[in-house]
Amino acid sequence: RLDLRHLTTLAIDDARTTEIDDAFALEGDRLVVFIADAAAWIPQGGVVDAEASRRATTVYLVEGKIPMLPDCLGEAAASLNAGVDRPALAFSFEIDGQGRLRGFEAAEALCRVDDRLTYAEVDQALTGESPSPHQELLERVSVWMNAHRDRRTESGALHLQRREVDLRVDSEGVIDVRPVAANGPGRTLVSEMMVAACAGVAQWCVDQGVSVVYRSQPDPDTPPEPSMTLDDPASVVAVLRTLKPTQQGLRPGRHFTLGVDGYCQVTSPLRRYLDLVNHRQIKASLRRRASVHTDGDLNVLIAGSEEATGRARRAMSDTRRSWLLRYMSAHPGRTWRATVIRSLGKRWLAEIDELAFQVAFIPSGWVNPGQSVELTVRKIDLETDVLRIDEAPRG
Repeated sequence: RLDLRHLTTLAIDDARTTEIDDAFALEGDRLVVFIADAAAWIPQGGVVDAEASRRATTVYLVEGKIPMLPDCLGEAAASLNAGVDRPALAFSFEIDGQGRLRGFEAAEALCRVDDRLTYAEVDQALTGESPSPHQELLERVSVWMNAHRDRRTESGALHLQRREVDLRVDSEGVIDVRPVAANGPGRTLVSEMMVAACAGVAQWCVDQGVSVVYRSQPDPDTPPEPSMTLDDPASVVAVLRTLKPTQQGLRPGRHFTLGVDGYCQVTSPLRRYLDLVNHRQIKASLRRRASVHTDGDLNVLIAGSEEATGRARRAMSDTRRSWLLRYMSAHPGRTWRATVIRSLGKRWLAEIDELAFQVAFIPSGWVNPGQSVELTVRKIDLETDVLRIDEAPRG
């Protein structure tokens, strides 16, 4: 392994994150993205591998999580926790003045995270509110990632500004809802870094002839206007309804929303099984060995993963809806401010601003997408999952 423990290495995550997949460092003018080497701990075909394949993903519920890997691996031995040596895949590259990725390299490495920062701490550092001991490193990487993001924007990438909330339930069942700065500088830096790494891996795999699982998205039949703002629920949903589904397969292709010509997910091997599979294929190439998985194997794994992740998404959506309904039922008589999204016939769809929760309501008069309205709950039945909402009287 390439020993990179001498580099000052940072991990940035939510304060509650317990599976640390990624970290990064600078080596001269090169950015080094470290991704946890879960494959070093999980033999292909073993019991843990079989169960991880069946689960396909970690399921995050309001009450807790159902992990893809045992905690002794996902949260401990394989996780890039601060202050300990960890095996990792290191993807290194430069970002030039035009935001282009240059000189991509991949290697098996040994790293040591020096410090773990929260998104809030990075936001404060990059906005000048509270400087960080790693201020220079953060600012330098932020400039590169902003240039890369601008480059993707020029290539047609969509930056959909969706609202997010953190929904928590304590041991006594008390529900707390907190807004998430989903588009703050910290999250933007990390997400852009992951896009750059995944796009670089895709091209590297093409160049090296490595068979991996790619993710792509065809262009929509009617692309959104370049001047269209994407910062409110109505415009975001309008664009989302025009987009075609993403696809997973063995051939690289353009990803319309991301604005990249190829994309291979590798950044979450502790909680996405196909990322772990891609790691195995990359490691075999680095060691000049035959691929671990044949193309036939990969196609079977893709089908199984899509089915399992579909179930996981439904479970996460259903439980989140259930807890949001409980939260609303605990505030009887309250008026909720919301943004109108689109018509559903006699009803309209709106997003409750405070909860980032989409609901159908009956308007009391003429409404338009993007309009702000006030809603009142007419009925909530937690047992039958029924929610009926009207617009509050105007004036």
